[in-house]
Amino acid sequence: MIKQWTIGTATGNSTVTSTRPLTGYIVAVYVDYAVTPNIATDVTIQTTNAPLKTILTVTDNASSGWYYPREVLNDTTGADVTYDGTNEIYCKMPVSDYISFTVAQGDSDQETTVYALVDC
Repeated sequence: MIKQWTIGTATGNSTVTSTRPLTGYIVAVYVDYAVTPNIATDVTIQTTNAPLKTILTVTDNASSGWYYPREVLNDTTGADVTYDGTNEIYCKMPVSDYISFTVAQGDSDQETTVYALVDC
């Protein structure tokens, strides 16, 4: 079952953490700018506990939108799994942690809200 979670809303340059841990696979992330940000705005979304997992980094962005972050599969030796030796195979990211996002280089009046679709 896929559920949508609001991670939170940040004003200006700050970090916001989800109020509860999310458990499942990240299907998609929506970054919503309530006030059009400057073009230099960066948003980084990651887990909060060690080891940290970066889910998505959007740099120099001023447009709200959906993102579908994926990670490369590895075999039992740690090597990337590929179709043909060069084209990696990607999968949804598993998470079981609080999720936070950090806004950098944004305007002080800018509001940024992040939503996550999680396959539970």
